[in-house]
Amino acid sequence: MDKGKLKRATEKYWNSSKNNDYDVYLNEYVCEKKDMLDGNSLMEAELEWAKENGCITTKHSETLVLLVGFSLEPLLQSVWVHKPEKIALLLNEEGYLGEEWQVFAQHLIKAIRNLKANGFEGSKVKLLGDKSLAEPGYPTKGDPASVFNTLVYILHDEKDVVIDITGGKKSMVTGAFMYAAYAGARISYVDFEEYDPEKRRPYGFGCK
Repeated sequence: MDKGKLKRATEKYWNSSKNNDYDVYLNEYVCEKKDMLDGNSLMEAELEWAKENGCITTKHSETLVLLVGFSLEPLLQSVWVHKPEKIALLLNEEGYLGEEWQVFAQHLIKAIRNLKANGFEGSKVKLLGDKSLAEPGYPTKGDPASVFNTLVYILHDEKDVVIDITGGKKSMVTGAFMYAAYAGARISYVDFEEYDPEKRRPYGFGCK
């Protein structure tokens, strides 16, 4: 995979995302095959590059918890890499940019379902949620104690748990670390080695 092509494809994706809603541009990110990327979607090409360059070392998990923030692409990368059997989305009950938490959750839920329809190896992955709610996901207050208690509630019967803290704000991350120390769960974080200095956005292929 050519790094220059990856950069150009990423910049085109950024430009298209300015004019579209989450669902449209996340579908492009996950599903749209690009000739310039050897017939891969941008996400597939990013992760191929990262794997070839030794930047992906994590292993499969049975249950993956995602702390959901505003940037969803790294969470989708985490899903693809961990290939979990179950996914639990942890969201701030206060909402996101004017959207209620359950409305915002739908953007990520749709993208994960697009992964399943796009040849994702973990195509039988189950999205977890409270039985009293119509759709997957768990709301929580943003303070550490609330996050800790929510994770105890969600994960009391789960095994081989990985908690991805990439999208969480600091108070949520603190609660996640408290739970991981208590339960012996693994913590995962998607970091990036290369950023666009003007847009101050990371190039997805630089993930590790």
